Amino acid sequence: MGIHRAAWIIEKVDSFEIAKNEQPDIILVDEAQFLDESEILKLVKIVDFLDIPVRCYGLKTDFKLRLFKGSELLLCYADTIKEIECICTFCKRKAIANMRLINNVPIFDGEQIFIGGNKRYIVVCRKCYMDRYRSIF
Repeated sequence: MGIHRAAWIIEKVDSFEIAKNEQPDIILVDEAQFLDESEILKLVKIVDFLDIPVRCYGLKTDFKLRLFKGSELLLCYADTIKEIECICTFCKRKAIANMRLINNVPIFDGEQIFIGGNKRYIVVCRKCYMDRYRSIF
């Protein structure tokens, strides 16, 4: 489209002062499921006191269908929640879960965070998740 904007990459939500001084048009946050409460409250403060819109993107639940802490807090503090819909890898229904795979076998146990595991997940609907969950127990 030919639209260009200056952008800054900030690794941590570390200061209300950055937003106050820079006055960006918008703040975009990726992997918001990993934010902690203090970081989310800083973003809330930016929205409420500096009138700068903040858009957070991330997963709602982990591979065990448990809320990530950051997602739980965003559900409490967010003015608006918009779900980006995905289609189940197996049946084409609406996907609601990320299934962790090891050697193409679904895994339902382990640590919530698995660094470098992007290629070990597929999106699935609840039925396909539960069908595979039941098959191993």
